[in-house]
Amino acid sequence: FKKWLSGIGLIGGAKVDTRLVSESFVPGEQVRGEILITGGEDAQEFDRIYLDIVTRYKHDDSVREHTVAHHDAQDNLSVESGEERAIAFSFALPYETPLSIGSGSVSVKTGLEIPGAIDPSDTDEILVKPTPMQQAVLEAADHLGFRLHQVETEYSPRKGAPLPFVQQIE
Repeated sequence: FKKWLSGIGLIGGAKVDTRLVSESFVPGEQVRGEILITGGEDAQEFDRIYLDIVTRYKHDDSVREHTVAHHDAQDNLSVESGEERAIAFSFALPYETPLSIGSGSVSVKTGLEIPGAIDPSDTDEILVKPTPMQQAVLEAADHLGFRLHQVETEYSPRKGAPLPFVQQIE
C-alpha cells in the first residue's frame, strides 16, 4: 500500500527543486538554471520534465493564470530511490512577458509528469526587468513629469494577441 501511495505521488515520491542562475531577467534574455530531482522511497519514471513561464491577469472579478511560454527540459527519465539528478536548462524569456512592476507577477513553474500520479512541482517567482528600450520610455515619461499611477495586467484578447491579456501602465 505504501509503495502504491508513493507511486501516485501522495507520500515518499520524488521531489523537484529548480535553481535559477538569477532571480531577475529581461524579456529576450536566456533563462538558465538546473532542475534538481531527488528520488523518493521507490524508483519512479517520468514522461517528461517541463518548465512554464506563468503570470496572472485580471478577468472580470477573478484572477486567472496563463502560461506565457513552455519549455520541455527532458523526456522519459527514471530516478531510483534516493537518487539525485541535476538537469541543466536554458530558454529565451518571451518578449511578451509582463514586467514585474505594479501587480505584475511572473513565475517559473517546474513539473515532473508521472503517468497516473500527482505530479511533483516547484514554483519560483522571478523579477522581469524592462528591456533597454522599455526602460528608456519609462525614464522619458518620468523626465517629462509623469508619475507611475497604476500597473495592471488584465484581460484584453484583441489588444494582447497572441496572449489573452495586456499589461497597462498608467
